[in-house]
Amino acid sequence: MKKALSTIAVLCASSLFAGCATPEKALPELSSLEKSEMKLTLDLLNESTAMAVNAQRELALSADARVRRESNLRKRFLTDKVDYNFYGDASQILSDVANTYDYSFKEYGIKPIGGVLVNVLVKNMSGVDLIKTIAYADPGQRIDVRLTDSEIVIYYKETSNTSIKRLSR
Repeated sequence: MKKALSTIAVLCASSLFAGCATPEKALPELSSLEKSEMKLTLDLLNESTAMAVNAQRELALSADARVRRESNLRKRFLTDKVDYNFYGDASQILSDVANTYDYSFKEYGIKPIGGVLVNVLVKNMSGVDLIKTIAYADPGQRIDVRLTDSEIVIYYKETSNTSIKRLSR
């Protein structure tokens, strides 16, 4: 009985695998015109593929170069020593610093009429310390200045009547 079951199992397994081994059908012969069209199409695909691969390489190289340039400028932002003698709107000097060191510059909130005037006189100071000095130079404390990895941002604070009176003294 066991021998009969094992024989049946072997026959079933062999019939399953036998179904997978069908002979390949012969491909129809192509005419010379079809062969030349196929060769032309394959050549065009090869050329297009090569161009796409080269474009991807150039994109990767340019992105890498951009990242290195930004990194170098931002390192300079920490190490450069600057001198500034400035009286004017804080957004003007912060925008100038952002452009110099490849940061984006953004302003949020309602900018006071005439801007936020600051007087900055610094010598031999890093860019980060310059930004701190500008933020603290606002006597009415009407701005918050924030530095992120890629941008310098001014947040204009809402002014109340008391802060207006305090500024007018």
